[in-house]
Amino acid sequence: MTRAMKWLFLLLASCTVADKTDIGPTIHVVLEAFVGNATDQDTAPSLVLPTGDATYSIDVSITTAAGTTAAGTSTSDGFSYSPVTTFSTSFVVGTATLPDSPDQYTNDGYSDATYKRNTPFEIPAIDKGQKLHVHVAAADDRGLAANLVNFSVSLE
Repeated sequence: MTRAMKWLFLLLASCTVADKTDIGPTIHVVLEAFVGNATDQDTAPSLVLPTGDATYSIDVSITTAAGTTAAGTSTSDGFSYSPVTTFSTSFVVGTATLPDSPDQYTNDGYSDATYKRNTPFEIPAIDKGQKLHVHVAAADDRGLAANLVNFSVSLE
């Protein structure tokens, strides 16, 4: 075995891998507007600009389900639960990134928390016909990543 292969083996052996009984959390995103909603689970998500309005006003909710593990059982159903503790978001229309941060969200306090944006996004009517690109990543208190959410919403 060459020296480089030995180093590669040692490097790979030192990486931590989640136990097969560990399941990371799940997240979903709901965008609520005056006319309709759009979610990451919709096949063709879109939001409609109300007649006469100058902006789309969009409320954002991120729903989470805690990750689980069967090791070290701590509840009557035999699982330990690990809530989402960190997340990052990105909302882009055209070449403009809308300002956002986790500090702009309120957690409802449950282990399967819903994070709601404190103020709605305002997207100008001039962006009608474009796409709002949504990206959300999250991890639980063990550092296990949630499903990655990426979807595009038609602004109609």
